[in-house]
Amino acid sequence: MDEEFALISPIFPSSGGVATYTKYLFDEEIKINKNIVVLADKLSIKLDENKNINRCWDKNLKFPYQLSKEIIKRKIKKIHIQQEMHIFGSKITAFILPFFILFLRSIKREITVTLHGVVPLNEVDKDFLKENGYSGNPVLIKLVLKILYSLICLFSSKIIVHEKKFKDYLKDYWVDIDKVYVIGHGIKSKDNLLSKKISRERLGLQDKYTFLYFGYVTGYKGIELLMDALKKIKYNDFNLIFVGSVHPRLKDEPKYKDYYNNIKDFISNDKRCIFSGYVDEKDIDYYFRAADCSIFPYTVQMSSSGPMALAIANENLIIASESFNSVVLKKLIFKRNPDSLIDLMKQAKTGKLNSEIKEIANMKKRLSWTNIAKKTLGVINK
Repeated sequence: MDEEFALISPIFPSSGGVATYTKYLFDEEIKINKNIVVLADKLSIKLDENKNINRCWDKNLKFPYQLSKEIIKRKIKKIHIQQEMHIFGSKITAFILPFFILFLRSIKREITVTLHGVVPLNEVDKDFLKENGYSGNPVLIKLVLKILYSLICLFSSKIIVHEKKFKDYLKDYWVDIDKVYVIGHGIKSKDNLLSKKISRERLGLQDKYTFLYFGYVTGYKGIELLMDALKKIKYNDFNLIFVGSVHPRLKDEPKYKDYYNNIKDFISNDKRCIFSGYVDEKDIDYYFRAADCSIFPYTVQMSSSGPMALAIANENLIIASESFNSVVLKKLIFKRNPDSLIDLMKQAKTGKLNSEIKEIANMKKRLSWTNIAKKTLGVINK
């Protein structure tokens, strides 16, 4: 009989990419081990969920006590924690997490942590802080990040990251690299893809070559580069769908509201573009299937991209900034300037990159959630 173990994370319909990630991972892992329990965040509404999902903790300082109580009561020995900076609430909870892990290790629990983002320390400067809505001294921020992640990795039994480059970033964090495993971000298999024609009609789009930007509106996503490219492109024979939702951490800050509204106004006033804010989960595939090519103009890649996984699942062509070197094929990478982006958009639109779609389909098979669940359980059970 499989030993019961716990997956600690928010899970959909909680908001955020990690919650969705956890849902897909759990759906596949429970087919392999029926004794997995998800210790998830509480919600204000009551849900009819899988009996193995236990919503038992709040996103505040009480989370270590609430989780410890449940783990001890259930006699759970193996625990898999999903980590992102604000996943347990405020910045303070982020710094409590390593000591919660240390406590669990002290009572003989085996802890695997998936780091959903790793900041490359050499990128942390004033521009980086501004792009991510933080203030402070970059040198101090680097030290704080280094201490936080080094403690999480030190106290954990094993660490999982989604890209080899994230494992390389951890070398600057005083981390024992031998305990770090690379397992890609899962991609949901879609056997019956929506019709492109129907998807475009639903969104009110003309039947033209269609580009897509999808994700939170934040500085490091490089949206200004896309805007600069649009200013320089004089032709009209394409659509651009811009799905830019408000970042939940920044939504109440006046500066961020101005930043968001400026981008919204610019995109909305370009007749080649349609702007959409939040998109309901059930409608997401219509946006990706309406598109031929998804654009990722990020200034830095510090986490695996959920929207990129969705683009691959829906068999979009992908073009990305050089921040995605070693993640995306070289032919699909543009430099961080408008002319380079425009050139790759033109190549995509004229079909010169169509041969790369086959490799994207191969990624879809390789990174299926079934394969990711097997690999994840393999690491946990080592």
